[in-house]
Amino acid sequence: MFYSDNLFSCALTEQIARHIFEAITETDMVMVFVDKFGSHWPSDSEKFNSLNMSKSTLEDICGRIDDGEGLLTMNLNGYCIFAEQLVTEKTRYGYIIAAVDGSVEDMKDKFSLMEAILAFANLTATLVEKNNMLYEMQLKHQHLICKVPVTN
Repeated sequence: MFYSDNLFSCALTEQIARHIFEAITETDMVMVFVDKFGSHWPSDSEKFNSLNMSKSTLEDICGRIDDGEGLLTMNLNGYCIFAEQLVTEKTRYGYIIAAVDGSVEDMKDKFSLMEAILAFANLTATLVEKNNMLYEMQLKHQHLICKVPVTN
């Protein structure tokens, strides 16, 4: 897994997870965000508990993605699991895991939809990251303007 001590990255990680989870509140899907340190946040704790997904299972999923599986699909306790890295051009934030009731075989015709949902998660991460960078640059610019003395 990828490790970084960047506190700014940790704050972005929380923002990204919150934005992604807000977008799927009205679905039966459970999404789990696993950060690069191994901590995880489910979109719905009750639904996540019904998955019976252990910490070792989460680590196995993340490890398989790190080993190059790309979009990972698997069956787990009556759910179809889709997972991949949550990454932008600048930062690897961790992993996004989506669980949908059913099996991989049941979901074959919905793979494109699940790929689009996971792509949406990565797009959200990119937009949140860029928005925060723009905000930081704006604050720096305002700070510089305030330092310039006004003369008549």
